[in-house]
Amino acid sequence: MLVTVAICTWNRSALLDQTLVRMRDLRIPVGTQWEVIVVNNNSTDDTEAICTRHEADGRLPLRLTNEPKQGHSNARNRGISEAKGDLIIWTDDDVRVEPNWIEAYCEAAANYPKAAFFGGTVKPDFAAPPPEWVANNIEILAGPYAIASYGEDVRWLKRGEYPVGANMAFRSAIQKERPFDPMLGRVGKELTSCDETLYCKALEAAGYQGVWVGNAIVHHHVPQDRMTWDYIRRWYIGLGKINGRVDPLPTCQYWFDVPRYMWRVAAAQLGRRLLNSILPNEKSLEVSIKAAELKGAWREIRARRRTARRGEKSCDRI
Repeated sequence: MLVTVAICTWNRSALLDQTLVRMRDLRIPVGTQWEVIVVNNNSTDDTEAICTRHEADGRLPLRLTNEPKQGHSNARNRGISEAKGDLIIWTDDDVRVEPNWIEAYCEAAANYPKAAFFGGTVKPDFAAPPPEWVANNIEILAGPYAIASYGEDVRWLKRGEYPVGANMAFRSAIQKERPFDPMLGRVGKELTSCDETLYCKALEAAGYQGVWVGNAIVHHHVPQDRMTWDYIRRWYIGLGKINGRVDPLPTCQYWFDVPRYMWRVAAAQLGRRLLNSILPNEKSLEVSIKAAELKGAWREIRARRRTARRGEKSCDRI
């Protein structure tokens, strides 16, 4: 088997360097060949120099390629087109992989030949001790911190369980037929994530199945600036924007290009937030998260509605 490890990167050369150094310790199964593809998505730092050094060092079978069109999905699609492996294992440029990482995926791919995609464990690697409100609500904040934790077993993924981008794998033949949607995923600093979840849901709808590989573990770096409410709020606004982008425009009455029901929901959430500010409880964070998500969906639907009213091309998805 030939395995491709694919990493998309944008202006995080120091973290990428640590990720690649850690990959030198990977155990590669007998009879398995592998390659590492780094897709540089218009970085302005020394990403190219870091990759050139690792490539010249010879301890990693690394190839650097460039994707000039900005966006995570564009970079992923470049990685797919460049991949030579039968299995493409995706991770981020800010992780530490466990030594058995590739072994675990190769074993799962061999034991589940009908599986189309795979997901592994992602543990948060906080740069500093997280604030108490983060530590006490880590399950609620699994999305913003890209945490995936469904146990240590290797088994079929259940309905509602999906890999996260920091640790997932796909059969190459399937990905070459089904690229990522460039309308989804992060572009620059815009926090529009969860595109891999929508990708896996589409595979499920087409009849494909996924496998959970609990013993394929990566540790995902969480910097201090992500341990703030501002980051969490922006992440959920981005999630709301994605939801507002992929769902068909509601067929209902609109007020100022926003569905009437969303005004009612917004009013109810405002009331809850005011109450929680007076009588704070364990639901305060969840209410604030829902408000941020609604804000993102509100913005996206209003923009689409205005575009549709002008008779321009809409970005409706079915």
